[in-house]
Amino acid sequence: MKRWKLWSGLVALFLSGVLIGAVSGGFYVRQSMKESYSKWRPPARELVMKKLTGELELDDEQRVKIGKIVCRIHEQIREVRRRSRPELERILDEGIILMKAELSAEQQEKLDVLHEKVKKRYRRDRDARMEGNGQEPCD
Repeated sequence: MKRWKLWSGLVALFLSGVLIGAVSGGFYVRQSMKESYSKWRPPARELVMKKLTGELELDDEQRVKIGKIVCRIHEQIREVRRRSRPELERILDEGIILMKAELSAEQQEKLDVLHEKVKKRYRRDRDARMEGNGQEPCD
């Protein structure tokens, strides 16, 4: 009987270690992927300038002038996105209301949870983008 208790205790200890390792490992991987993605992905202006410089073989003077134009375009696009955000959110909210009319009460609750998750992720990503990814303002 003592042997059985010893083995069951060892198995329980092993399984608890596996469970703790899996949970903490999953959390660690998720966090490190989020951090590495934000560090890995260069700002859009840099990507555009790299592509233009390589494809058009820009010299230093052209690179400076084109860079200023790209910077202004990027800021204008961000402004349009900022202004249109409320309308986009309204359209999505109306779509959710229309979807709910076709769903059961349980499905509606699940849709609410999914919608809230998407909104939180969108806000988090948007806030990270709006910080400018370390970009300096245009001249």
